[in-house]
Amino acid sequence: MRKNAQLTIFMGIGLIIMLALVLLSYSGSDPGSSGASPGVDAAGIRGFVESCMSRVGEWAVYDVALQGGYYAAPELSAPFFYMDIPYYWHNETSFVPSGQEIEKQLALYVFDALNSSCLDDFAPFREQGYTVTGARLDNPSEISAAIVRGGVDFSLAHPFRFSRGESSISVDSFHAVVPLDIGKARDLGGMFIEEQRKHPNEIPLSAFAVLANSNNFTFGITYLSEDEIIYSLNFDVPHKEPLTYAFVGRYDWSDLRDG
Repeated sequence: MRKNAQLTIFMGIGLIIMLALVLLSYSGSDPGSSGASPGVDAAGIRGFVESCMSRVGEWAVYDVALQGGYYAAPELSAPFFYMDIPYYWHNETSFVPSGQEIEKQLALYVFDALNSSCLDDFAPFREQGYTVTGARLDNPSEISAAIVRGGVDFSLAHPFRFSRGESSISVDSFHAVVPLDIGKARDLGGMFIEEQRKHPNEIPLSAFAVLANSNNFTFGITYLSEDEIIYSLNFDVPHKEPLTYAFVGRYDWSDLRDG
């Protein structure tokens, strides 16, 4: 009789432990997601989106830097091959974009790239039997870019809902950091233009050389026309292509030509 009672107690304890383990398995949730259910890979979804953000974020920094901080070029730009490079100096007036403007341009680039190609309508997940709701971003404001020390911090706030069978999950916040220092490049471009102000109608070559030497970059000068020069600041990036930041200076050298 005593043995039967002990057996009943042990079975009861075992049942309690098993129920506790089941409850724990259902209680875990992924940050930035709600309604997590078995059968839906929340970590895989997050990894897929953030990998896309990192990839197109890197494209954004390289391309936007090459166009002087712009994705959508301003009206005051010069066509050069497949690019439009902005004027930072035009007839003795400065047009250097703010850091906030460059952040907006980077975010717009990433928004377009995610929608047009990178997310690919979540095809890998659809092939696994998922139904995806909200697969396209709705508004550029869902993407933000913050220029930070040494890189750019991208964030995405958009609800993607994934369902498979009776399981579903909503994942709505994502984050990626791209270690390409476009902020430093922009600041050095602005410092060059400050030197330009001292010599409005000349190429401040010596000041440019000092700036490059003290900040560990190389520079290039390309004549776009008789009065226009493309300046490029080139930064080495470990294990990646160099980062090139370009802008145009326009001068009035008609007296030199006519004289």
